[in-house]
Amino acid sequence: MKDYKMNIRSDFQPLPFELKRFLEFANIFETNNRERWSHLKNQEDFRDVYLLDYADKEPLERIYAIGRDLAVAMADKLRWFNYPDYCPSLTSYLNEPVFRTSWVAQLPELYEISRLAKEKMEELGGKTPWAIGQMVQLFDEQLKLLEEVARCVISLKSSELYRKEQGVLSIQPYIQILNAINRVGKTFERLPATYQDKDEESLRDHILLALSTNHEFTTLGEVFNKNGKTDILSSRHGHTEFIGECKFWHGEKAFLETINQILGYATWRNDKLAIIMFVGNLNIKQIIDKAVHSIQSHPCYSLFIDKSDETWFNYKFEKDGVEFELAVMFYHIPRT
Repeated sequence: MKDYKMNIRSDFQPLPFELKRFLEFANIFETNNRERWSHLKNQEDFRDVYLLDYADKEPLERIYAIGRDLAVAMADKLRWFNYPDYCPSLTSYLNEPVFRTSWVAQLPELYEISRLAKEKMEELGGKTPWAIGQMVQLFDEQLKLLEEVARCVISLKSSELYRKEQGVLSIQPYIQILNAINRVGKTFERLPATYQDKDEESLRDHILLALSTNHEFTTLGEVFNKNGKTDILSSRHGHTEFIGECKFWHGEKAFLETINQILGYATWRNDKLAIIMFVGNLNIKQIIDKAVHSIQSHPCYSLFIDKSDETWFNYKFEKDGVEFELAVMFYHIPRT
């Protein structure tokens, strides 16, 4: 197998971590294509799948066809950034269809293909060829790699180089605002007797007060933006940097409706969002588990980015072709 280790082009040197990971992932996909998929297809019992009825074999054949196509495509495209003739800028590279419209963007559909194959395997039982089980496992491994690729793309889009190419400011203001909210939320938890009888509006006003001390931003409550009034809107130099919504936890259905609500406020220019969720129930861990599970069922859900701490989760959503970053932050305020 060809050794694809290479130096990162000089104009991308400020971005070594993510791009080195791309090269590492490309090597894994290359090995999968040349060795693992090939072996399972040609040297094991995969051919027995053709003895099955069409309805039984179709979801199993798709695992091989799509899984190997994925390996071929990602082994190639994850290296393209190093060739200026193809990708003269970081922006042109991240605008490649593989990141925007095809493989990386289709993770939910790919997981559904895996689910249907597993469902069919369970139905067939001992009639399932051994190679199919191994292929499903390999398919899922590649989806986990694809999730890491998606996280690297988000990180690259947060880089100074990318944002300089876009002519926009650093992502740092969004992080500043979230950190300020997190400090206030931890204060709520540290002094429960002070805040346990406060309603949503009162708790929101405490957050607004904290954000207003940062004179770099103008932060207001109950501001009209697009389809309604936002709880919190922070702007700088006339540009909206952040939209936040404060809610008490009232179940999974209400939680998903809150996501609809905040996405309704957002526009393509206002893509940094947060839901600040106050939990009055005694068992906050149980509530967080429910929320983290249910959020993936939202039709605009795209990707889990990371977890900033035990009650602060960061996601990517997509609506009408526009990507949004959504932080979901939970704070425990037991009710009397």
